[in-house]
Amino acid sequence: MSQVDAPNSSAEQASMPPADQSDIATDPSLTASYSIYHSRRLELLKLNQAAWNDEADVFPIVAPLDMSLKKNTAFIRKVRVSLNSASLESLLTDIRTVSLEKYLSEVVSAVTEGLIKCKTSADFFSGTEIVSALHQRFGINFTGPLLSNMMHGVANPSKSALASLPEIARERELKNVFQRQKLVTRIITELWLVGVFRDASDAAPYGLPAFAKVKSPSGTVDPPPLMALKEILASDLVNFSPVSVVFMLHKYYGHEILGNPDGTSDESIEPLVSAPIRVRFRRVLGTYAASFDRRVRYLARQLLIMQRLNEKRILKFGSLKEEHANNYNTLMEEAAIMLSNCELLFKILGLAMAEIILRRESEIGDEGDIALVEGELWTDDSEKSFYEDLVWLAPTTDIPDDVSDVSDDEEEEKLLQSLEKVSDKSETIEEANTDDQEFVPKDSSEYITKSSTDKISEDAKPITDILQKLSRNPDKDVADECAYQFKEINNDKTRAEVLEFLTTMRPAEQYKLRYYCRFLANINPIAPGLLDGILTYLQDYFGYLRKKKVAKLYSTRMFIIRYYSELVKFGLVPKIAIFHILHSLLTWVDKQTIEMVCGFLEGCGKYLYYKPATHRIMGKYLDFIEKTRASNKLGIDEKLLITYAIHYVKPPPPLNAIPAKERPVIERYIRKLIYLDLDADNKDFILGQLYKMDWNDQETFHALRKVFYKIWKVKQENIALIADMLQDIKKYYYSFAVMVGDSVLEDIRRGLELGGFRNNQIRLSQAIFLGELCKRRIVDHHVIMNTLYLMLTLGYPGNMPLPEGCALDSPLELFRVRLACTLLDSCGGYLNFVDQHLPERGIAREIDLYLAFLQYYVRLKRNVSMDIEFQLRDTFKRIRPETPLYETIEGATRGLEAVMSGQPPPPEEVRGMQVVQSGGKNGTTNKTRRGYEEDIGRNEEFTMPKWEKSEEEERERQRQYVEKKRRQAERENLQAEDDLEAELQQLMMDRTDVTASGVRAGGVKKPFDAPVPKTSGLLEPGKPGKPGTTYEAPKQGHVKYALLLKSNGSTGSGGGGGGGPGVKSMVYSGSTIKTMDLPSTSKFVTSLAKEREDREKERERIRNIIMKYEYLNDENDDGEDPEKIVQPVVAATRYQQQSGRTS
Repeated sequence: MSQVDAPNSSAEQASMPPADQSDIATDPSLTASYSIYHSRRLELLKLNQAAWNDEADVFPIVAPLDMSLKKNTAFIRKVRVSLNSASLESLLTDIRTVSLEKYLSEVVSAVTEGLIKCKTSADFFSGTEIVSALHQRFGINFTGPLLSNMMHGVANPSKSALASLPEIARERELKNVFQRQKLVTRIITELWLVGVFRDASDAAPYGLPAFAKVKSPSGTVDPPPLMALKEILASDLVNFSPVSVVFMLHKYYGHEILGNPDGTSDESIEPLVSAPIRVRFRRVLGTYAASFDRRVRYLARQLLIMQRLNEKRILKFGSLKEEHANNYNTLMEEAAIMLSNCELLFKILGLAMAEIILRRESEIGDEGDIALVEGELWTDDSEKSFYEDLVWLAPTTDIPDDVSDVSDDEEEEKLLQSLEKVSDKSETIEEANTDDQEFVPKDSSEYITKSSTDKISEDAKPITDILQKLSRNPDKDVADECAYQFKEINNDKTRAEVLEFLTTMRPAEQYKLRYYCRFLANINPIAPGLLDGILTYLQDYFGYLRKKKVAKLYSTRMFIIRYYSELVKFGLVPKIAIFHILHSLLTWVDKQTIEMVCGFLEGCGKYLYYKPATHRIMGKYLDFIEKTRASNKLGIDEKLLITYAIHYVKPPPPLNAIPAKERPVIERYIRKLIYLDLDADNKDFILGQLYKMDWNDQETFHALRKVFYKIWKVKQENIALIADMLQDIKKYYYSFAVMVGDSVLEDIRRGLELGGFRNNQIRLSQAIFLGELCKRRIVDHHVIMNTLYLMLTLGYPGNMPLPEGCALDSPLELFRVRLACTLLDSCGGYLNFVDQHLPERGIAREIDLYLAFLQYYVRLKRNVSMDIEFQLRDTFKRIRPETPLYETIEGATRGLEAVMSGQPPPPEEVRGMQVVQSGGKNGTTNKTRRGYEEDIGRNEEFTMPKWEKSEEEERERQRQYVEKKRRQAERENLQAEDDLEAELQQLMMDRTDVTASGVRAGGVKKPFDAPVPKTSGLLEPGKPGKPGTTYEAPKQGHVKYALLLKSNGSTGSGGGGGGGPGVKSMVYSGSTIKTMDLPSTSKFVTSLAKEREDREKERERIRNIIMKYEYLNDENDDGEDPEKIVQPVVAATRYQQQSGRTS
C-alpha cells in the first residue's frame, strides 16, 4: 500500500483529537510574546539579509579566535545537547570567540539535531538566534547544508521501503515520520521568517530531495515552508491527518503567513511576508480544504448508505451482526473527527462550508419499508417486484446477507481517475476490424464448477423440457416455476446445458431476455460457475463487437447491451464490470460506440443513477458523456441520441410555471366576454352586459379601458365588432370613446418610435382598429391622413424621407409601408364613399397626393420584398386602380411632382416607351380624378406644400372633365350595341335551317327560337329604317325594348298593333316585332343591365389575357416556347323560349 493511500491506524486516529478553537486561538501568553518575537524577528531579518548581501561586520567576532580542539568540540556538544534559552548567551559567546571553520560540517549536523530536540517556543526562538548568528558569520557555507538537511527531513519515505515493512512497523514508521515532518516544518518556517532561508536553490549544491526541485509553470520557486507544506499535505489524502500541521502553522505563524481570515493584514504592524506569498499560501490551503470537504462528504454518504443497509438488515433478519455494527461505529468516529477538522480549516481560511449530516433519523415506516434514494429507481411496483422479489432456492442454513456492503472505495477511485485520464487526452480511434471472422465462444464446460454430491430426483423433468417451456412461454411465473424444477435436476451437466442455452440465443429473441435473466437470478445461488460463464461470454462478445465496426451488427450489439442491462438490474454484475463497459466504450467515440452507450443508459442507466451504491460514480460518467456530446467529431444524430439517453436517465428539472396573474372578478368576467365569447351573433348581448356594469366603479372602468386599449389581444375578425360596440358606447360615454381613440393614436406613435419586430403584430392590430374607428366616424378623416403621413415621416428632418433613412427608420426596414397599407385597406373604402357623397371635402385630392407620396417613400427603400410589392398593388387596386405604379425613384418623383402641380400622374417610361397601367378599354382610364380643391390636411406638422389655382382654370378643368366623360360613355354604349348586334346576327346565321313556320327541313317541329333582328333603324333616331316605320323617343325614366313574336297573320304590316300605350308593332321576316317602354327602375330592366355589364367585364378580361399572351410572344425572342396560359372557359348565352325576347 502506498504512503499516500495508507490509512492511519486507529491508535493514530485516537492520538489526533480534533483541534478546537481554544488550541489555535492566541492565548494571553502568546499575545504578550508575539510583539516581542515580531520585533526581534524584524531585527534578525535585516541582519540576515545584510549577511546575504556580503556586508562586513554583520556579526562581530573577538580576535584572535580560539582554534583549540577542546573549545570546538565543547561547542559542538553543547549545540547538540542543550540548544535552549538557558544556554543562549554562552553559545553566542562561543560563536564570537571560537574558530569553527574546520568543523563546520559537524556544526551543521549538531545544529540540526539540537533544533529537532526543541520543545517550547522559547527554545525554538533561541535556536533561531544561534542559527542566525552562524549564518551571519559563515553565510552560505553554513546555511546551504542546513537547508538541505531540513528539506530531507520533510521528504516522505519511499513507497517501496514502506511496503517492505510489516504492518505494525509500517504504522509506527509513518507515525514517527509525521511527527518529524511537523517539527521540521516549524523550524523551516521560523528560519525563513528571519531571513536565514531564502529558497531551495541556495541548497542545490548540497543535494535536495525531488519535491524541492519542482518549479512552477512560470519558472518561480516556492519558499521552503510552502514546499514542505505541499509535501506533507500530499502524504495522506484519505484520512487527511496532515491537517494538524496547518493548525500548528496557524497557531504560531498565522499572522505572518496567512493574515486575517479575510486575507488582509494589520497595517499597524510591519509584515514579514509579502502579500503575493500570502496569496500562494492561501491558494494551496484552499485547494487542500476543497479536497478535505469532498472526502468528508463522501464519508457522510457512505455512513448514510451503511445506516440504510443496516436498517434493512435488521428488518430482514431481526438483528445486526457485530461486524456490521463495528464497521459503522468506526466509520462514524473517523468521519466525526474529520468533519470537525474540516470545519476548523474552513474557519481559519475564512471560507463558507455547506452543512454535512453524518446521521439521519430512521426512515423505517409503519409498514417496515425504508425510504431509500429510489425515488425513480423503478417505474412502478410491478417492475420493482419483477426485479427484486426472487424465489429463494438456497438451503436455509446457508442464508447469506444478500445486501451488498458499501462499495470498494479503492476500485471506485481507480475508475474515476481513469475516467479523468480519458477526459484529459484527445479522442483516439482504434483501427476498425473489418475482417469477416465471426465470434466463436469458448466451451461452456470450462465455466462449470464440478460437484460430486449432486443428486437428481427420479421424477424430475429433463432439462430440455424446462428450457423449452421457458422459451415457449416467457413469463414471470413460468421463470419461477422452471427455477424450482431446475433445483431438482441441478448438476454439472444441467448447468452446462443451461449455460449453452443462455449463450446461444438469437438477437431476435431479446424480448425474452428479462425472463431468462430472472430465471438465472433465481438459480444463481445453487448453480456455481453459471453466472461467471455468462459474464465471461458477454465480456468476450462485447470486446469482439467493440472492435468490429460493421453496421450490419447493430442488432447484435444492442442484444449484448440489453443482456448486460438486464443482468445489472438483477444485481448479478459486479460494480467494476459495470463501469468497465462504460469506460471501454468512452475511450474512443464513434457512431457504433455512441449507439451502445445510449442503449446501455436506456437499459440500466436510471437504475445505476438512482441506486445509492452507484449514484456518485454514475453521475461522474453522465457528466463525462455530456462533455463528449460537445465534441465536433459527432454528428447531429449521435448528439441527439446522447441527449435523449441522458434525459431518460436524469430528466431535466420541470420548468417553473408562470404564476397566474391575480385579477378582480369583474375583470375576469369582462375578459371572458370580449376575448372568448364575442362574435357577430352575440355582440348585442355582450354590449348589453357592458351597459349593465357600474362604469363609475374604478375596477370596472379600469378593466373596460384595458380590453378596449389592448386591441391586439382580441381576435382580428372581432376588431370590427369592438369598433361597433365603441360606436354605440360613444352615445352614452363620449369621453370613453375619445380616450380609446387617443390611446390608439399614442400607441401607434410610440410603436413607430420604439420599433422592433416583436411588436409588429400589435402595431398592425392598432392600425386596423384605427381604420375601423374612422369608418364609424369616431375618428375624423383628417386624423387618418395625419397618421398616414406620420407613419412615413416620423424621425426624418423636415418630415421628408431620405434615401439613407434615419435613426428610427432603416433603409432596409419596410414595416412602415405595411402599416400604411393596412390602414388604407381598413378605411380606404370609407374614404372613397365619403368622397363620392361629399366631394366638397376634397378627400380624393388628399388620397391621390398621399398615394404618390407613398410610392416615393417606397422607392427610397432598398430591396423591396415581393410581399410588400403585392400588398402595395392590392392597396392601390382597392383605392385607386387607375393610378400608375412606379418601379424607379425617378418615376415616383415625377408622379409626386405631377400630383402636387394638379396634373394626373404620368405613366413611367421604361426603355424609351411609356408603360400605361390602366383598367379602361384600349389603355384609357375608367376614371379621372376630380380637381383638387383643398389642402390634404390641417395639421401644420404633416402638411404638404400648397398650390393656388384660379377659378377660371378650375371651371375649365371641370368642363373638360364632364365633356370627356360624356364622350367616353357614348363610345362605350356604341361599342356595346355593336357587339350585341354582331352576336345576334351570328345567332340568326346559325338558325338558317329553321323556316318561318318553325319546321326543320326534316319535318321535325321545333319551338320558336328566332333571334331579334338588328333594330338600330327602328329604335334609334337619325338612322334609316323600314318604310312606314317611325321612331318615337322613350318617355322620361323609361327604356325602349323590342319583343320578337311569332307571326300568326293577325298583325298588320306596319301599323301599331294592340298592347296599350307606348307599344308599337311591325312585321319583319315573318315575325312580329313589338316595341314598348319599360320603367328604368323595374327589376327586368335592372337585371338586363347587370347582365350586359357582366358580359362587358368578361369580354374585357378575355381581351387582357390575349394581350398578355401576345406580349409574352413578342418578348420570347430566343426561340423558347412561351409559358402556357390557361384560357378561361366562356359559356355561350342561349336564349330560352319565354313570353317575349329582349334586345
